[in-house]
Amino acid sequence: MNLINIKKGNYCNNIIKRIPVTIFMIVSFFLTQSYFGTSNYGLIGKVYVFEGILVCFFIIAKGKGKIVIKTFEKKLALMLIAPYICMFLYSLFLSIFEKEITIKHAFSESMIPILMPIAAVCIYRYFYKNIVEAIFYAAIINYTFYVIAFIRIHGIKGLLTFIILTENAPLGEKPLEVHELTFIFALLIIYYIWNWNNEKNKIKLFISSIYCILGYKRILILGVILALVFHIIFKKIDSRRKKKNFLNIIVILMLLFSIFWIYASATTFFVDVAQKFNIELSGRGEITDVLKGYYDLS
Repeated sequence: MNLINIKKGNYCNNIIKRIPVTIFMIVSFFLTQSYFGTSNYGLIGKVYVFEGILVCFFIIAKGKGKIVIKTFEKKLALMLIAPYICMFLYSLFLSIFEKEITIKHAFSESMIPILMPIAAVCIYRYFYKNIVEAIFYAAIINYTFYVIAFIRIHGIKGLLTFIILTENAPLGEKPLEVHELTFIFALLIIYYIWNWNNEKNKIKLFISSIYCILGYKRILILGVILALVFHIIFKKIDSRRKKKNFLNIIVILMLLFSIFWIYASATTFFVDVAQKFNIELSGRGEITDVLKGYYDLS
């Protein structure tokens, strides 16, 4: 099952095309990370918008003055943008009628989240499979800096007991906990399993799996397993109608789970469960505490 429509091209041209977007991804990753003091969320939005505009020029040049976005890509972009558009309109309502925030603040906080998915779709439209390759190499290069930082602290043997060392390390001394990249490696694992027939993908799958495990996000491991189970079931379904019904069931279950999550987040549910089963929330209880009193569902 190929998720991306791959256009054949010269191998060297693909590498040349991949280099600038790989560098862009490496910079973007560092701008979201705090361990080396490189985090700058204000700048990353501007970097993405600049990259999106630049890629639009490439697409226009390639398409002789036209930008052609496929229907699937339009739907995907709308799915990504729709929540932020709703948030923007609600913020605008608050700024006009409730005077809780300024109109300028409503625009400044909403535009980057809306523009970034559009930039991502444009980047995908131009680079196709090369964007997956760029993400892989950029993530590997970026995370290797953190692996080196961990080895400098604990030595190479420390990798054998990285879970204990990471859990016992004080805050700010856990270089392997780069959650943004751990989630990316998980997505790459799923992608390479879906495209298992490619021999090179098997090597990349192995590397992505090792780095994902080092990131040690337990809930993510469960997520990958569930995704693969769903994928196996989906592939075994022979009817298009049955596949559609299966996807509808999954969507309904996810919607119900999301509603429950919203409800539970404004109550003591998670704290109560954590205390009962002796689960360390690592500060997450404080996040749900902020939500209490803002809404209730019945």
